Amino acid sequence: MGAERMNEIREGLRMADIKRDAGWEQEFLDDIVDLVREEFEQATSKHDSFASTHEGAAVLREEYEELWDDVKANRPADARAEAVQVAAMAVRFIFDVGDDWSFS
Repeated sequence: MGAERMNEIREGLRMADIKRDAGWEQEFLDDIVDLVREEFEQATSKHDSFASTHEGAAVLREEYEELWDDVKANRPADARAEAVQVAAMAVRFIFDVGDDWSFS
């Protein structure tokens, strides 16, 4: 993820945290889902659909590994931003991979 996009997601998470801290759990969740949707839409506008289940799983794994790297390095703000990417790629996998695809 580019540095600019990472900063946008971190800022969105900071704004969502304000709502959570104020006791507005539903609004907090709505903001998180909006961030995931935005990331999903940005990814689908830049990249073609997954060509196979393997490609989709590989992209999802790559995003998860970036999340894990941030967790191990104790960078919680970056890890949260990467978690948004993991969620977006999980949605994309569900979106792109139909029930009739073979897992080869």
